[in-house]
Amino acid sequence: MFRIFDLIDQTPIFEPTGKVEKQLQQFEKHYQISLPSIIRNWFHIKNLRTIISPYVNSMVLPNELGQLSPVSIFNSSKTDDKNIEYFRQEYKSRRLLKLFRIGDNDIFIHINDKQNPDVYFGQPSYYNGQFVFYQSEHSFLDYMYLNVWDKVIAGSVKPKPFRKGWRFEIRGKALNLATFEKYFPNQLPPTLHIYYGRKFYRFQKDDQQFAWIFDDGETSYYYFYAHEEQDLIELLTFLKNHSTFTTKVLHFRRGHRSKHSEKDHVCDKTWQIVHNLFDTKQSNDQ
Repeated sequence: MFRIFDLIDQTPIFEPTGKVEKQLQQFEKHYQISLPSIIRNWFHIKNLRTIISPYVNSMVLPNELGQLSPVSIFNSSKTDDKNIEYFRQEYKSRRLLKLFRIGDNDIFIHINDKQNPDVYFGQPSYYNGQFVFYQSEHSFLDYMYLNVWDKVIAGSVKPKPFRKGWRFEIRGKALNLATFEKYFPNQLPPTLHIYYGRKFYRFQKDDQQFAWIFDDGETSYYYFYAHEEQDLIELLTFLKNHSTFTTKVLHFRRGHRSKHSEKDHVCDKTWQIVHNLFDTKQSNDQ
């Protein structure tokens, strides 16, 4: 659990007794459910809402656990689909609990014998009018960590450790996984996009260089981050010698600012590499 907070340089404050614990016990007693220890500890973080709110759209509080949707997500007529009917019953029995909304997805955990529970995305189906669930390949802690990692590296949220450094984007051919695995020694678990069958890949090198890649099999979208200028030079040199990229560098910037970097923000050596990349890619586009 702590690696999430290490990533964003936040210190969780635990309060294992008191009001929250009473609310959790009341929920468990009423619905005859035992919450996984990880979820119980998660809710016992006193400053959780402050820490996690930049990374989720809304968070269910302990006293809101088990509240069904005002307009029930299963208000349609009974279906012959055994899978939908199973989740309908799990939801009504509070064994399927909504914890967050992230993007367009309601995020649920499934209460079973696992202490690190399975994660499900809830979405209305436009094909049959039913509310359906898709299981994530990541457990709760992994899912939350990867969601935070994505927003730190490629998203709009920039916690203190990542407010400096260099960011840029490139469009290119489909990912050459072997090449990136050779350059980046640490590959985080990829995530399959459940609707489009595309994958998000995540790479790190010495906690100084990061790559977040959205690959659709033909074209890929690459987001890069380097902490220090020397790390940036290494990363740019690697990319300059890589045949994957067919379009110019986009949104080259320093820190968390959205504007393009000016020459006086980087040393001559770095700027020359960037300049070469821009020139090469622009000529390829013509």
